[in-house]
Amino acid sequence: MTSITSEEVNYLVVRYLQEAGFVHSAFSFSQESFINKSEIRAGAVAPGMLVTLLQRGLHYTSIEFHLNDDGSERECSRAYSLLEPHVCERGVQMVPRPPTPTIPKESKRRKKENGENGKKRASKEMEDGSTASEKTNVSADPKPPKPVKTAKKEKTTNSLEVSILTGHESEVITCAWNPSRDISLLASASGDGTVRLWTVPSEGPWNLEDAKMSVRILEHAASGDSRDVTTMDWSPDGMTLATGCYDGKARLWNSDGELLSVLNKHNGPIFQLQWSPDGAYLVSVGVEPAVAIWDVASRTLLRSYDHHTAPALDVDWRDDRTFATCSTDKLILIYSLDQPDEPVLTLTGHSDEVNSIKWSPKGDLLVSSSDDMTARVWRVQGVETYALVHTFSEHLMEIYTAKWSTNPETPLIATASFDGTVKLWDPVQGLCRHTLQQHTQPVYAISFSPCGRYLASGSLDAALYLWSVADGRLLQNYHGRGGIFEVTWSPTGHRIAACTSDATCCVFEAKM
Repeated sequence: MTSITSEEVNYLVVRYLQEAGFVHSAFSFSQESFINKSEIRAGAVAPGMLVTLLQRGLHYTSIEFHLNDDGSERECSRAYSLLEPHVCERGVQMVPRPPTPTIPKESKRRKKENGENGKKRASKEMEDGSTASEKTNVSADPKPPKPVKTAKKEKTTNSLEVSILTGHESEVITCAWNPSRDISLLASASGDGTVRLWTVPSEGPWNLEDAKMSVRILEHAASGDSRDVTTMDWSPDGMTLATGCYDGKARLWNSDGELLSVLNKHNGPIFQLQWSPDGAYLVSVGVEPAVAIWDVASRTLLRSYDHHTAPALDVDWRDDRTFATCSTDKLILIYSLDQPDEPVLTLTGHSDEVNSIKWSPKGDLLVSSSDDMTARVWRVQGVETYALVHTFSEHLMEIYTAKWSTNPETPLIATASFDGTVKLWDPVQGLCRHTLQQHTQPVYAISFSPCGRYLASGSLDAALYLWSVADGRLLQNYHGRGGIFEVTWSPTGHRIAACTSDATCCVFEAKM
């Protein structure tokens, strides 16, 4: 007999609230129901599961309602409702087919809250017992690509060679290569409360089993606590790793995995943190509106800003003294350490939550992405004036993130959306150059190669695609077992790392 426990129901409700973006409601309910201490493995539960179960239950209830005693189907043209009493209407015989499961609206706070709150929650196909602990060539079998006006795609592509790092006990939320070519480290952060440091060089030969045996594990919080490691960033010299956790603490570690300091300021989950370009400061933002600036040398709080009125979702440094933040309050604030009391500029225009911000390589332009389905390009002159340059509005759903090309001589912006597409934009002309259509679910991860000629994209559909930036062609692909939350290129551009919902970190050989 099939049964469901109250703990399972409560867990699904919390997950739904997180994925839908109701941060405070999810946090309160998880505390009151003690779901934060549950032993349920998050990586084994697909995103949108509560909605999926309701849809399936509604479908089977509809079938049962419309069955006659002799087994025939009653003619009815009226849709079956979850809550409204059903009265059949004569017309074309129609028994609804099971709807395609949908994922609730999610924002960047979902990505970071409770270890990504939805970005990480994908594909639970971990049940067939196969392990991915060996270096393999994975054959892709994508659906035939749809016609695209702006990007011609090949019918067949090469599969990416992948090595899969296992060991985490929950979804892997983010991953980051050490920026120093002299330090062969790849860091992965997980909902299991740990960061793992893998010995994987940016290029050249390496051994998968040796990497597993020599892994260093950075423990963040005890079992049962709010322990998801939600964000991390290497210092510019690669000597120190900063991590942010669901418990509201930022931590500093050396490259050997030794804990250097615990930074206490936030009273809730940290969504993002980032080093200043000179490595002197660290800025962190999270569910509480406060923006914290840390002096790294003394490991103390330099100052705290509280000008946002809702959770701050992202931060990006422009130079050693200036940075920008964005929030669910629809605002973008620009701060200067030389003017400590107030933001020097407030950028307004988005009509919904601002999910991400990123300065151009030259620091004169800022791109923002929002739940209002637009990305905007702003020109910021010094710390005194700004102007809206372009509004990109061709996406059909929320835009999760936007990234600048790493080639400053060829300006280009990539945007990733819940509509399953990636778009490449010319920030000078304000035109969409290519629409990359291959993913079948929301795209959360995009990353330009160091040379700027290639773009990697990852999605909840468990697929990673490698594209040519020049003409939008699909070059290589990989279809895995868990939704992809983050993709990042090694400093030399020879490898790509991706973290997934099935508790693994994948390393791809980028052979073009």
